[in-house]
Amino acid sequence: MKRILSILFVTGILFGSVSCSDKTKKEAEDNYQETKKEVNDAAKKAGDKLDKEADKAKDAWDDTKKDVKDGADKVKKEVKQAIDTTKKKLR
Repeated sequence: MKRILSILFVTGILFGSVSCSDKTKKEAEDNYQETKKEVNDAAKKAGDKLDKEADKAKDAWDDTKKDVKDGADKVKKEVKQAIDTTKKKLR
């Protein structure tokens, strides 16, 4: 009788352990899927923000290049005028 009770007791512990293990496994899988979704969402938001900031930087770079070109054109025009004035005075 003791042996049967011992076997039943051990069997109960094993079934309880397996049941807990399945529950724990399910919870771990659910947590993994939820965490995976959150990480993917965060990565997408970060990527979108980087793209937006890259566009702003490109626009700023384009504006700077335009300003430099305009400034160079203005200086070129002023130098040409100075040369023309000097040539007129030398004649």
